[in-house]
Amino acid sequence: MKISVNLWSILGWRISLKRYLEAVELACKSGAEGVELVYDDSNIHPSKVVEKYPEIVRICDDYGCEISSIATGVFWRYNLGLRDKEGYKLLVEGLKMGEKFGAETLLILPAVATPEESYRKIYRNAVSILRRASKEAKKRGVKIGVENVWNKFLYSPMEFKNFLKEVGARNVGAYLDLGNLVMLGYHRHWIEELRGRIFITHAKDFKIEGDRFLFCHIGYGKIDWKEVIKLLRENKYDGYIVLETVPDFHPAEKNIKVPEESMKYIKGNVKRMKKYIS
Repeated sequence: MKISVNLWSILGWRISLKRYLEAVELACKSGAEGVELVYDDSNIHPSKVVEKYPEIVRICDDYGCEISSIATGVFWRYNLGLRDKEGYKLLVEGLKMGEKFGAETLLILPAVATPEESYRKIYRNAVSILRRASKEAKKRGVKIGVENVWNKFLYSPMEFKNFLKEVGARNVGAYLDLGNLVMLGYHRHWIEELRGRIFITHAKDFKIEGDRFLFCHIGYGKIDWKEVIKLLRENKYDGYIVLETVPDFHPAEKNIKVPEESMKYIKGNVKRMKKYIS
């Protein structure tokens, strides 16, 4: 297994185009083998990030880092389960970005359930959209990784697996978030059920304190990482562990200076995860 660092981990959720290259370089300096690029629908639209292709590739080459994958949060707003046309366009733009940078996988949310529409229709829409997108992905040479998130959709590992079966495309699989799934079940169940369909993983720690749910830097939560890595290996996963550990995750302060103070957490996350996978 190898470790990659998501750019949100460096400068937070609102990374700007102006500081994009800085984020890439700091991710490479963290000690990880890879970098996960990110995009949105405006300031860091894929077309704008691609314009920085020469500089991004040069930085990665200088530090010996691969571009592991592409992530985005746009599908919370542009709901593929409601057949959002702009959402599909952004999915295609993400695939083009992945092709340009040689990234293997693009993270997507298949849908966000809403009370205004039936679950069955949202499900059918998501299946239809991903069948269509899989053809575009094949043309681009990029896989589509469906992430498990708190979107009130696909909340069991068997439903998630069956959803992928209904899509019926080998280039559409799971982007398994090992932190998110704590509230959705057990690592063993998800990893065993999705055996052979996990393209890549996100890692962040997690714990519950009273009525608070806390995302944490690696080693500050309650996830048994040794056991999780063991389960992944037993189920034939040997890909990237992508650290999605935003600077102000527990135990950092909310007003933490980024990146001056936050890099100690990033480097610590990489160091601890390397120990778990060694």
